[in-house]
Amino acid sequence: MPVIQRSEKLFQAIRTLDAANTAEIVGDIHNSPYVSVIGYNKEEALVFCLISGLMRRAESSYDSYRELPAGKGFADLVFVPKSRADLPIMIIEFKRDYTAEDALNQIKRQDYAARYRQDGDEREVLLVGLNYSSETKEHHCLIEKM
Repeated sequence: MPVIQRSEKLFQAIRTLDAANTAEIVGDIHNSPYVSVIGYNKEEALVFCLISGLMRRAESSYDSYRELPAGKGFADLVFVPKSRADLPIMIIEFKRDYTAEDALNQIKRQDYAARYRQDGDEREVLLVGLNYSSETKEHHCLIEKM
């Protein structure tokens, strides 16, 4: 699939809370020749999958932050719209060999979205938990609106 088309498809999957399709697209990127076999099972590989997968959309519409200080910790990956356009903020947490639910629960427990509830900020916030099993090589995702 061409990069621009894949970027839009991944963005729409996240935006419509289509966790199964999101996991499938991330899995396709993860299994592409662009991901190093040396670092395949590391979190950085999953970060690369999301950043590269959303690059076209993010380049034009978002600022992205890696390990953003948020709440009581650091959010793995956050996409914030460049303007107050009708685009959601996306907070993404990765887990390897846990569950997507564990990732989503960490976002909530650590209150990564706290900074976006200040000053009457009413933008939509999507919480995305992604898990990768190094044993089965499967990707799972859960997405919720805050």
